Amino acid sequence: MEDSPPEDHNWSEAVDIGEAPDPVQALLDYWKSKCRDGGFPAKADIQPWEISRFLGRICILEITSDPMDFIYRLDGTNIASATNENLTGQSILNAEPTDFARSAFNDLKATVDRAEPTLWLVRMRARNRKYDYLRLVLPLAGAQGQFNYLLTYSHRFGARDGNFPDYDLN
Repeated sequence: MEDSPPEDHNWSEAVDIGEAPDPVQALLDYWKSKCRDGGFPAKADIQPWEISRFLGRICILEITSDPMDFIYRLDGTNIASATNENLTGQSILNAEPTDFARSAFNDLKATVDRAEPTLWLVRMRARNRKYDYLRLVLPLAGAQGQFNYLLTYSHRFGARDGNFPDYDLN
């Protein structure tokens, strides 16, 4: 049985992006360097070899409408191994636990509504996953220049490199 947090558990909250630690700020600066003509960088502008130190904790989600959803197009390997689920091709609402998935959905929707980068303090409290981390959410444009992707980067506190521990089945 899943060891769940109390019903009133606050999974996440928006925090001041200006207070982000250096690795998070470095990725935000990279994103800003890719912005063109006052718009968001295109998904194609993000070059993996330029951000290789972040790759395992990066996810790219496609924004769909009617109904609004967020579909993983890339689920970072460190994220997938920490959660024991690879959500590539699936909705964020398929993540476990479900109340965490709903909270993450709401955070992503808030980023879409703001149409600007956001930073979230996330409090993971599920089974053997008990840690806090930052989730940077960055808007990306698609091939036609429309805002229809999000890049997320997760950075765990208490880890020198920000990585997450592998999921422990015990």
